[in-house]
Amino acid sequence: MMLVICADVLLRNVRLIPGVYSVAWANEVTEYMLYLITLLVALAAAPRQHIRIDILLRVIPRSSRGTANGCRTCARSPAAS
Repeated sequence: MMLVICADVLLRNVRLIPGVYSVAWANEVTEYMLYLITLLVALAAAPRQHIRIDILLRVIPRSSRGTANGCRTCARSPAAS
């Protein structure tokens, strides 16, 4: 998908091939792929589980990680249900 977008932008802005001004189907294909990937990620996640992105947790000091993970423990507490 990234290659299609890059080729389309390159062909629109730089005339590499005479008579070719863009990839005509690039916009439609990338939109459908975005929808497809979004749906597949939603189906791939098991029920009652969430995809966890821990980039910020790697940066936060260990003393503050309990606060950052607090949302997860609050969601599991009986009072939250």
